[in-house]
Amino acid sequence: MKRIGILLLGLIFIGAACFGCGIAKNPPRDPEPETVTGGDSNIKGGLMEFQTIRIAESGMMAGSTVYYAEKTDTGVHLEYYWGSYYWDGNEQKEVKQMIHQIDGDEALYQKVARMAAKYDLISWDGFSGSDPDVLDGYGFSFDAALADGKTISASGSNMFPDGYRGFVTEMDELLSKAEITEREFDGGDYTILLPETWAGNVTARYREGYISFEVQTEVQNRTIFIIYNEPYEYGDGKDGYQTIKKYQKDGSDWYIVMHRFYEADSAYNEMNEAQKAICDALDEDMKKIAESLELK
Repeated sequence: MKRIGILLLGLIFIGAACFGCGIAKNPPRDPEPETVTGGDSNIKGGLMEFQTIRIAESGMMAGSTVYYAEKTDTGVHLEYYWGSYYWDGNEQKEVKQMIHQIDGDEALYQKVARMAAKYDLISWDGFSGSDPDVLDGYGFSFDAALADGKTISASGSNMFPDGYRGFVTEMDELLSKAEITEREFDGGDYTILLPETWAGNVTARYREGYISFEVQTEVQNRTIFIIYNEPYEYGDGKDGYQTIKKYQKDGSDWYIVMHRFYEADSAYNEMNEAQKAICDALDEDMKKIAESLELK
């Protein structure tokens, strides 16, 4: 019995040794880095690879606020505009009133693609919802062409897919906001020269028909100055409004109007010294800005 026991123990040790040799020769591999999530080949490395993304939001007015992204050879082209529509007899045509557009590099493309993956835009495909209890409010339409040629779409009226508001908020922040880093400023139909002191202290915010200039106080963003660009004129010289240019566009009179916004004074005590100095010099700087204006 002892011999049998010893023999069995020997076989166990030999088997264990061989098993150990097998492990040493063929160690288990680390899993490959996961490049596809959600079962869709368009999601790679945390990016939703796309050719185009378009979201249009509509409310009570006859038109839509549109956010648009298109992949280019060098990165991405982004547009933020007001779209109006008409029928030419065969199909619906869109007229763009551009608010702001950006031609960005590959890093900006990846930023948008990362946002699209973060809010899972692919899961929006086929969404269609409406809240019958809301009489007003607003609706949306969404469509995208993905890297592999697949197209997805969604629409709704006062009902939205998960992640919708987060994605639109980030797109709006990306397209409507611009840090002032240099004197020359592009206003769309015109260029102006801003004061040197604004660089690093003032942010521009693009909206339909106007651009506001803001400072971040210890409380919140405060608007100090606005330039309107619309096909009608504000009261010249009243309440801080000054018409600085009248010009022709699309067969109509358009006006460029400057306005010293009231928060330059009402929020003065919230501001740091650099921001206060900007507001102190604002009236004189507005004259210089007006003199620098050039139509494109």
